[in-house]
Amino acid sequence: MNEQQPDVQWVFPPEKNRAGRVWLIVGLVAAVLLIAGALAFFLIPRDGAPTPGSSSSPSPSASATRTPTPTPTRTPTPVPTVSPAPLPSAPVTEPPAPVEPGTGEFGAAVAGRLADASVGLDLIANGADALPIIDQLELDAQQLADTVAPAALDAQWRESVNAYASSLRALRDVVNASEDVSSAVSTAAANVQQLKAIAGV
Repeated sequence: MNEQQPDVQWVFPPEKNRAGRVWLIVGLVAAVLLIAGALAFFLIPRDGAPTPGSSSSPSPSASATRTPTPTPTRTPTPVPTVSPAPLPSAPVTEPPAPVEPGTGEFGAAVAGRLADASVGLDLIANGADALPIIDQLELDAQQLADTVAPAALDAQWRESVNAYASSLRALRDVVNASEDVSSAVSTAAANVQQLKAIAGV
């Protein structure tokens, strides 16, 4: 007796619509691409911009080990010194010795001052203002002392000029003391006469 075998049939569930699953996958892929593009945009460095993760401040080890670059010092260029050219030294010359005058020349050189001395002493004796006259006579006496006399007359001349200058100082003292000037005037006049005799005038 043959038993009837049951009829076996494969029953598959009805296929679902796969269109929604495809769009879901496409959407996920698009989202991943967008995220990847955004990350690439922000992570790629542009024109010296700091790369992500790098700190703007230098690390302590870098600042500690960096040695400052020495600045080269400029050595000033020496200015050449130009020594001035030596000036030509003038030869040292001694003043020429005074020429000894002759007796006639000497007399002519002192005659005018000796004549003025006689006139001035006469004015003082006659009551003229004595001090200005004495001032002028003392200047003339200095000029007489500076006049070069002939060698034969030099010692006598200088001695007589000194005596005349002393008599003028004595005359000044008498005038300042308001005393009689006749004696002092006579002494000075006698010295003038002696000078005239020496000079031959």
